Amino acid sequence: MHPMLIFLAAVLSITFPSSKGGVVPAYLVRGAARIPARRPAVIFMHWGLGDRHAFLDDALTLSNYGVTSLLIDAPFNRPNGPKDENEDLLQAVADVRKGVDLLSARNDVDPKRIGFVGLSYGAHVGALLAAQEPRFRALVLAGGLASNSEAEKNPALAPYDAEKWINKPHTAPIFLQFARNDEYISRAQADRFIKAASDPAVFKWYEGNHQFNAAARADRSSWLATELGFTIPDPAYRAVDRASPPFEIAKLGVVTDMPGMQHVTVKRDIAFSTDQKMDVYYPFGMTPKDRVPAIITVSGQARSKEFMKALRQMRFATTFAQALAVRTNRIIVMPDIRSESQGDPAKDLGELIAFLVAHADELQIDASALAIFSRSAGYSYGLRAANAANVKAFVAWYPVMSIDSKPSMPALIVTAEHDEDYDAAKVAQLGDVKHIHLPDGDHGFEIIDDLEQSRDAFVQSATFLRQLLPIRRSPD
Repeated sequence: MHPMLIFLAAVLSITFPSSKGGVVPAYLVRGAARIPARRPAVIFMHWGLGDRHAFLDDALTLSNYGVTSLLIDAPFNRPNGPKDENEDLLQAVADVRKGVDLLSARNDVDPKRIGFVGLSYGAHVGALLAAQEPRFRALVLAGGLASNSEAEKNPALAPYDAEKWINKPHTAPIFLQFARNDEYISRAQADRFIKAASDPAVFKWYEGNHQFNAAARADRSSWLATELGFTIPDPAYRAVDRASPPFEIAKLGVVTDMPGMQHVTVKRDIAFSTDQKMDVYYPFGMTPKDRVPAIITVSGQARSKEFMKALRQMRFATTFAQALAVRTNRIIVMPDIRSESQGDPAKDLGELIAFLVAHADELQIDASALAIFSRSAGYSYGLRAANAANVKAFVAWYPVMSIDSKPSMPALIVTAEHDEDYDAAKVAQLGDVKHIHLPDGDHGFEIIDDLEQSRDAFVQSATFLRQLLPIRRSPD
């Protein structure tokens, strides 16, 4: 919760008719201050250990941003609620849809900006809702169970199976959150849920257990702000923010938050070849006389050509460059990377290095000391470009490796246990190359694994580069 927020919210205890008979107890939370325009709204569904109070703090926080919230008691918390677990889920789905009716009918709610947040039991309900309730603009599902045991045993119970429902076509983006030490959801269950989710969807891992930590709650608010179109008046870095659709992953920043990183100076859209450009990020405190070593970031490949064209502007790319500039105190060069179907990225990187050498003075780069920081498939073409004499260091994160590609300069390789491209035998072939392995890491760990091991890998990589790219100071 933001320490400077002052709650001026109205918390109303209400009921509304249930589709199965009886009434649904709920809280309606809205800001006390009048807002001329219609507000976005969020429906919260609690976990199996709670009730409508579980998300009250979240709703109070959102009320400061002009968001109305509806917090519903699950059917199992009501007198004479369903005794059958599966009937309870179906009633909860119907009651949430009644809640959408209620919010949509209010003259102070924008019916086109309604979201859903569910934890555990609530995430299961949300998975069933994703394809059934087209009025939701966004859904956040935390700690969801892919499939209950009864549905796995009996195909007739498929209507209650979250894994099958979340696989159905849906229009609203879904943000899946999972906890590394969740006592109820295993890694295998979480992976099933993630793989089942049809697009548009994105996921992220966090430290902690089934209750989820402050980082997950902050991301949840940022995600809702992005998708529902409201503003969080916080000048600090936010891990989720707007990006060009339709790429949901582009809205996520890196999990490493460096002080002041959002204020790093950037020169954008510098053409280094006929049809390719780069952005150059400068560390703090540079003077006109300074000439600083540069780190060239090299991304991997994506199937979509549109994705590759927009990659340099995506939030995870820009925040990575900002954080790296702050932690290394070196210049960061982020170039366009051509799709391998359109050309040879290694040749393009060679042209980029030649451009940096030719324009070193105006870019304030010490062209005699460069490094390449590759990720994923960028390992192969980044390594070929690294053969230039002025490249002094090479870093590769979750590399897609061939058995005969071995760095000839000082190198650091960071691998992740849950990366499908991780091959321990290929890493062993590298010999004495410095190697860090993340036991809970994924491909793209700097984006989707909000874990201390991800942040530690970032710090160790930055320290490695600082040591190999010393700044040479000229006497005044």
